[in-house]
Amino acid sequence: MKIFFVLSLLIGLLFSFPNIAYAQESDPEPRNKIYEKKEKQRAKERKQAEKEITKKHLAIQSKEVRKRMKKQQKRSNRLKKKKTADPFWKKWFRK
Repeated sequence: MKIFFVLSLLIGLLFSFPNIAYAQESDPEPRNKIYEKKEKQRAKERKQAEKEITKKHLAIQSKEVRKRMKKQQKRSNRLKKKKTADPFWKKWFRK
């Protein structure tokens, strides 16, 4: 009888534990829409500035250098295509 009582008590505690552990609400804080808009605008401006800098840099280069840069970029893209983003040990231990 004691074993039954102890066993039922442990099982009861086991099932009630997840309820205690996850007592927090799952709703995140409401975000400020104005702040999000400004962040998007800043990101667009940064991208645009980066494009302009790249374009200006290419315009400064001579024709031979531009050809070399283009060739190197193609080679780089070709080599990147074969590689994965995950390191080898993550591939080994995947489910």
